[in-house]
Amino acid sequence: MMVKKRLETEIEGCRHSRSEGLDDIAQSMRVELEVAGATFRWSDSPLEVEFCDASAKEGSVAGVLDFLHKL
Repeated sequence: MMVKKRLETEIEGCRHSRSEGLDDIAQSMRVELEVAGATFRWSDSPLEVEFCDASAKEGSVAGVLDFLHKL
């Protein structure tokens, strides 16, 4: 999925930027989204994350509805 990969890339960019400029206060508030020395992947997330293809414009929201029904 293009969005999933793009979000991984953006999170990795944020992690890299923050790691180079963190001060003591930011370090204490930091949430780790990484395996030391590795690039961020959703499988490393401390929370369960699910992705699905959907389009409100095209009326294909079945994946979203299935997710909501699971709750």
